[in-house]
Parts: sequence; structure tokens; C-alpha cells
Amino acid sequence: MYNYLFGAPATPRKPAATGQTEWFILGAYPSAIHVKWSPPRGRGLAAVAVADEPEPFWEGDDQATRIDLWTDALPWNPDWGRVSSPGQGNGFSGARLRELVLNPLRIDRKAAWITDCLDLYHESEEVAARFAEPEMAALLRELNIRDRVLPSHPDEGQIVAAAQRERLLGELAECQPNRVITLGNAALRVFATLIAGPPPTTQLVPDASYGQPHQVRLQGGSPIQLLPLAHPAAPERYQQAHAKWLESRLRDA
Repeated sequence: MYNYLFGAPATPRKPAATGQTEWFILGAYPSAIHVKWSPPRGRGLAAVAVADEPEPFWEGDDQATRIDLWTDALPWNPDWGRVSSPGQGNGFSGARLRELVLNPLRIDRKAAWITDCLDLYHESEEVAARFAEPEMAALLRELNIRDRVLPSHPDEGQIVAAAQRERLLGELAECQPNRVITLGNAALRVFATLIAGPPPTTQLVPDASYGQPHQVRLQGGSPIQLLPLAHPAAPERYQQAHAKWLESRLRDA
């Protein structure tokens, strides 16, 4: 149903999981493998999604290899121009997750269940606007490039409304975590609908209460600790609150 620019299918992403784990980490929706595209004429793109990312919050360390595998699988037509690694277009959120959450909490990524509220990549508004420009549409027709068909970027309310709750409950039942980290307000609001009783909070507040854990109980399940944190790509006010939280952890260590 969905496909990326140049034709690779966009498919539901499975969690990064290892069976029963102590930590369950919930984000909003997957990213993708991006490339820098330089067409033979006209203005290209510094970063455009072209394939599924290997796992949620992929760190992008093997991006060059994966881009090579993607071009070989198409196969790439030299008439389309050139593609290359886009720098921080790949793995930004994954690397920030490691730096800001996993390492400070001494969480081994390989021993954590990492997943998202939605399991499909959603295209940014900026990229969608670029492809809506008449000259880009003409270029794709001229070069016989298959245009992308992707879900549009959702806002917080749309993520909460469309969240795949039954899938998430199934994942929680499978991994049986002791602790849950939600990344961002959308993930926090979604997880709040999976617990029994009124949620302790449904909104991150960038003040002294940021980073405080809560004891909750899953629907039909056992007690679990909820730690609501900012998404690695959150607005600056949340980034500042997270930095203060990290500082307090270092002082108390």
C-alpha cells in the first residue's frame, strides 16, 4: 500500500526486542533510512526517506552499508543522479536515545524492548511540501522515478488516536517488563490508556517534577514503574528539563 521514493515498500516495523526484559521503551513512530539525493538537474534533497529503518531508534552506524544494499536491490539507475549518506539524517534519534537515556540509566540496548505507538514511517511536512512543488513532480516524471506514497506526519493527537493499543498490550504481555519509559507526550498519553485506574500524569512538565517515576498497574497485569521522559527530538524546553534531570542523577549517584 505504501512505498518510499524510488519504490521500496514501506512496511510495519517490528520492535527491537529480546523476549522478557526489564525495560520497555515506547516512542511515537519509526524513522527510515534516508539518503541525500542529487538529481542530474534541478534541486535535490539533503535527506529523503527511501527504505524502512532496521529497528526502532536505529543508530545509523551502518548507514553506508545499508544504502549500498538498497541501491543494489532497486537496482539504482545512473540516470537518476547520485545518492549518498545524509549525515545526521540517519540515526539521530537512536544515538540521542543512547546518549540521553540508555547510558545514564545503565540500560543495555540489547536487553531492552524498544517499540513505537505506530509501526509505519510517516513523512515530514517539509518533505511532503518539497514533493508538491511542480518542478519536482515534473522531474520525477521525466526520470521515470516512482513517487513515494507515505502516511503524512501526525500531530500528537493523531498519534494518540491511531496508536495500536492491542499490539502494544501484546508486546507488554510478551516481554513482561518491570519498568516502562515513554518518550514524549504522545507516547505518555498512549501508555496512560493501557494502565488500570486513573493515570498519574498524561503530560510532561518541564519543571522540577520532570523525570519522576510513578508506580502503575497494567490492565489485568502486575505493578510496573513508569518513567516519562522527553523524546530525543523534543522541543528545547523539554531538552533543558532533561539536562537538569541528568545533572541531578549525576549529583545523587
